Amino acid sequence: MEWTAERRIELGTMWLAGQARDEIAKHFTTTVDSIRTRAWRLGLPDLKEIRKGATGTMRSCMCCREIFFSEGKHHRLCTPCREGAH
Repeated sequence: MEWTAERRIELGTMWLAGQARDEIAKHFTTTVDSIRTRAWRLGLPDLKEIRKGATGTMRSCMCCREIFFSEGKHHRLCTPCREGAH
């Protein structure tokens, strides 16, 4: 399965809403491990952080245009671009 920008945004939205990981996997017709890996690559917070009230949104990196989890208006670059890897 190709993770298009729309699919990554949809995954991020479902993840941040606290939807069950197995339901997300069924929605995308993939495995729970695949969903967890993609969420990690997008920088999404883990379930504990979501329950504590972690906020943010999915955003396009100003440098490479990849979709990533942004913690707020100040967070405009994905981790690889921030670290100089892109």
